[in-house]
Amino acid sequence: MVSIRDFKTSTFERKCDMIVYFSDYLISHETPTLKYHLYHCGDFFIEVHYSKILKKVLAVNAFKRLEELDFYTEGISLSDLIVYG
Repeated sequence: MVSIRDFKTSTFERKCDMIVYFSDYLISHETPTLKYHLYHCGDFFIEVHYSKILKKVLAVNAFKRLEELDFYTEGISLSDLIVYG
């Protein structure tokens, strides 16, 4: 398994490999110019910032704090998941 320390100190190319081979895609969030992809890798999360205008990755961020997931959960209601009957 990959540690967050190993991930953060890796080259961009190695980070891309780690995302492909060791993480699970969770969700995306879009703005007019950017697309954010969220992945889970062991005990941390990976966020990829992609520019829709430049058509390239601008940043790759790794974090453990659950509060940083708020960006992805805004507007999601668990009541939508409740099945009646």
